[in-house]
Amino acid sequence: LQEEYFKATESDFEALRMVVDDKKEISLYRCEAAFTAGILMYFGRRDREGAADFYREAVRIADKSPEEENQRMVLSTIPAADGKQVGGFGQRKVKEILVETRELASGNLNRLTQPNWFKPGEKPSQMNERIPRSDGSSIPKGAVFTSFASGPEQSSGFTK
Repeated sequence: LQEEYFKATESDFEALRMVVDDKKEISLYRCEAAFTAGILMYFGRRDREGAADFYREAVRIADKSPEEENQRMVLSTIPAADGKQVGGFGQRKVKEILVETRELASGNLNRLTQPNWFKPGEKPSQMNERIPRSDGSSIPKGAVFTSFASGPEQSSGFTK
């Protein structure tokens, strides 16, 4: 969903909300769901306040993650040296991934809450560049600014 391989549907968004709200779910999944929902709120719905709420929730979840969960090892992507692409897969501590997700959510929240994070009339540089996906391909230009897909024919399968 984050890398725009397909359009998010309302059912995808509802599934993310359910994960965020599920106190029995591990913090890593709740934090990543909140971060992803924040991205979808801002870029999909153009809802700045809604996105900020989800980013705050991601930060809160990461900060309150129990130490027992933080020490768990999970199979995850390993970033390449450039930090943008996937270098491979391997075991990582939950805490390491939570810290990364928290930093991304916090950075996005700071941008949303600062009224002039770029000069008036200018676009942020990433809007003018191809945004790389983790596999090295690029998100199509302008794709992050499209709205949610709708209708059953657009279902991503996320909730199936």
